[in-house]
Amino acid sequence: MTNLKSRAPINPEIEFATYRVARYDGITRMAVNYQNGKVLGEPTLRNCSLAASANISNGLLYIELNPVVEGDQGTYKLTELIETIIVIECVTLYIIGTPTQPILSASGSSFVNSILTLTCTSSSTTQPSNHSLTMQYAWTIDRTAIQPGGRFSFDAISRKTLTISELLNEDNGETVNCIATENGGKSSMQTSYPLNGPTAASVNVSDVITVNEHEDVVTVRCDADCRPPCVLQWTNLTDESTRLMNELAFGRVNRYHAGTYECTAKTSVIGVIKMSISRIQLIVLTKPWPPSNLHIISTPGLVHAEWTKGFNGGSLQSFLLQISYDDTWKNLTQVNENDRKNMLNETVYQVNITNVEPGKHSVRVIAFNKVGYADPVLFTENDSEQINFQESTSGANSLKITVMSLSFAVAFIIHVIARDTIGPHVENKEQEKICKDRKLKRTVSNSYYFTIGKRRLRACKNYLWNTLDIVKKQAFVREHIESFPTVDSHLTRKDTNRKYLTQDLSIRKITMLIKRGRKLPDKKQDKKIGKKPTQPVLTTPCSLIGELYYKQKLCCYNLSFYDLENGDGSCYL
Repeated sequence: MTNLKSRAPINPEIEFATYRVARYDGITRMAVNYQNGKVLGEPTLRNCSLAASANISNGLLYIELNPVVEGDQGTYKLTELIETIIVIECVTLYIIGTPTQPILSASGSSFVNSILTLTCTSSSTTQPSNHSLTMQYAWTIDRTAIQPGGRFSFDAISRKTLTISELLNEDNGETVNCIATENGGKSSMQTSYPLNGPTAASVNVSDVITVNEHEDVVTVRCDADCRPPCVLQWTNLTDESTRLMNELAFGRVNRYHAGTYECTAKTSVIGVIKMSISRIQLIVLTKPWPPSNLHIISTPGLVHAEWTKGFNGGSLQSFLLQISYDDTWKNLTQVNENDRKNMLNETVYQVNITNVEPGKHSVRVIAFNKVGYADPVLFTENDSEQINFQESTSGANSLKITVMSLSFAVAFIIHVIARDTIGPHVENKEQEKICKDRKLKRTVSNSYYFTIGKRRLRACKNYLWNTLDIVKKQAFVREHIESFPTVDSHLTRKDTNRKYLTQDLSIRKITMLIKRGRKLPDKKQDKKIGKKPTQPVLTTPCSLIGELYYKQKLCCYNLSFYDLENGDGSCYL
């Protein structure tokens, strides 16, 4: 029910006048005739009645709409008809409606410790729509009104936008309610606005699983706290294979299952990048894999062997070197996996073999751990499984002398430089037997490749060597090593002209000097002028070899001076 109030300007001097209250579409609600300022007859009413406060005699043309129905809204005009129609006044009737159901939208990231902004949007249903009413908004979380302050803030006066400056874990799943109000009319919308997650990915087993080969492993399940549900993916970091599932079923494992597995939980919300990672390591205890890339170099009195370790089977492995005498294998030495003195790098091991009877013998290496032994692998020299152990020409075997001959150092360092240069370009492949009864001359064949981006282009050996300039590098190595100071054989000078490097030079030190492009420091480059003692004590005989060192009987005190300015030297024994 509502009243429409209009006031007619009654004038007694006007002989006849008609006043009408009509809607914008021309439909008349009320009409009253006046003659000389007095009401003439009964007023005409349509779908309305006179209001209690109406007084048509005084021009108070008040009508009552009861009930107010759709279609009654709009602008009503009071017109005066004397000779022409004149609009006296207008009044607009607004029918207040209930705001439309609000729509909640979000911006920002709905994750813990991030900022989330919620916007509530509702439309007015009041007619006509050209009103000046203001929509107001209110917010609640789990039926508790949100007040500005702390983590919560609103925009302007309407509070249409709610900003949460820091999301907490306890906010997860709470009900957010938005209430839109317009001139007493209310409409609300509530939603559970969860954190999208994942907050944490977890597995149902320990971080490290240790089992023996051929044992059964429990199914590993990956879970993450995600709403909406996450996309779960397992990745084997060893071979980078992936599986879109939340369970990792191994069943009965073998050595190839060993490795690190990573579970990645990714949010399924489009346009949002959020993930959580959990890893497990599967250790399969088995016998180690055989060593590979075996190389051996023999020189008089010394044989140098090296190899690349294989997978250790999940536990610390060792390497046993054996030599064959009359078809009987005997142990030479044992190298542990963590023995740094025998490591060229993290994967390559080396050992020098001495005190072996001259002749041709087979040498093999066996990798083993606490589980078992790998298959033995034979060393080959010039495609032959028989290694030529040469007799020492300097008697070094009997005294276990550790000095290197110049020829051995040149041959070995050239081999190391060539291996490090072309190693990434070589692929080893075992030869396949065409005839089972025929023994292969070579057990391994080499293929050579250039790598360009992700492409591998095969090339011949000579082309690869020429491109990588191996020959010039070998010439540089030879020239560099030959520039080092040498000494004669200290036991059998009359039988050989072989030169030896000094005892302070090792393979590691020579390699380091070559890679740096430097020679040994020359003490003669010291330009400082003065006198200094150069040899305070001289032991007789002089040697750094243990067995000979402990047989020394005499010590000569040699006080020597050398003048750097004029080159004069003086010795006082």
